Amino acid sequence: MRFYFYWCILLSLSLQACYFIHHDVTIDNTSSKKLAIEIDQEKFILSPKSFLEVKISNGNHQVVVRDDSSHQVLKKWPKLGIYKDGLLNICANEYIIQNNRFVNFESVNIKEIPDHTLVLNGYTYQGNLSKTSADKVFIEKCWDRGLDEDITNIEEVNPAHKTLVKIYRIEDFEKDFLRNVR
Repeated sequence: MRFYFYWCILLSLSLQACYFIHHDVTIDNTSSKKLAIEIDQEKFILSPKSFLEVKISNGNHQVVVRDDSSHQVLKKWPKLGIYKDGLLNICANEYIIQNNRFVNFESVNIKEIPDHTLVLNGYTYQGNLSKTSADKVFIEKCWDRGLDEDITNIEEVNPAHKTLVKIYRIEDFEKDFLRNVR
């Protein structure tokens, strides 16, 4: 009987803990319009070409995107599951994930470093790159550096991992790549 009582209390606390888990979510507006985003009736306004960091509770959410001036519904997801930190891709864009690995070339076999070819707007890029799908509404976080964070400060790289992962909008990736090549 005592075991059953303690088990019920433990189960109750576990369920309550799941309810109070919140995730860091970036809402990205890459459009040229001011957008109003409603997540479970909580409203956020995003200027054109901007993003917003919010905390969202664990679970399914109703997400509605409206044009802020006309209030016309542009997109609606009645049951969007958010169970990790990530990016809410409300404008159906593709993003570049760049995994920068910092190595001592004398101690590493160069064949161990992944090399992918990516073609963007007629230009070919090589490196440890991947592109997300435009139809992916929620992109789970796998990066260390967000949309506005610089990747050039390698002193912050964790020596145990020796990697730094960055997410880019495609146009930002192209600008950053061209800036670093010159």
